[in-house]
Amino acid sequence: MWLLTEWTLADCDPCWSVRSGILNNRGITRLDIGDRDAAMADFTAVIEDHFAEDEARACALNNRADLHDDDGNVLSAVADRSAVLGLAETTYNRRYIALARRARALWASGDRAGAHRDIESILATSDIVMEQKMAARLQRAEWAAGSGSPSEARPDLEAVIASARNFDSVERRARELLSTSMGDS
Repeated sequence: MWLLTEWTLADCDPCWSVRSGILNNRGITRLDIGDRDAAMADFTAVIEDHFAEDEARACALNNRADLHDDDGNVLSAVADRSAVLGLAETTYNRRYIALARRARALWASGDRAGAHRDIESILATSDIVMEQKMAARLQRAEWAAGSGSPSEARPDLEAVIASARNFDSVERRARELLSTSMGDS
């Protein structure tokens, strides 16, 4: 399969719309085998490709931002995730990933107001699905509880638990946090 990928990339027209998807997949494979520099190069090639569609570019930006996060390069990670949000033709999932991970990076770097703005953006965006909104509420509740403000966490935890649409792990964590941090049962 690897040889087929290499052959396809070597022989394909640089304008071929599928090329950026192949580069993204090769970058992910390179990450899996521990070749971070080559993966970074593949993601950067997609980002800089004038023929890449926005969705492929958003995928590459989110992937490269993850590498920047791993390296502790918060500014570059935030910049890549901000670039995702500036793309016109991306799916809700790419935007959710960019907002949620940028929020965590901002929080970790001390920009709590920026982190909260990103959570609010997730909650206000109409096409981001409810399950992802509940994950964002849980994140905000964890920050509040971890900062010694359990009363600020309670509304988000209760909203997560009451939601009919939820990821099981998010609901489970919300119940756990509500019972341990808030003293509820």
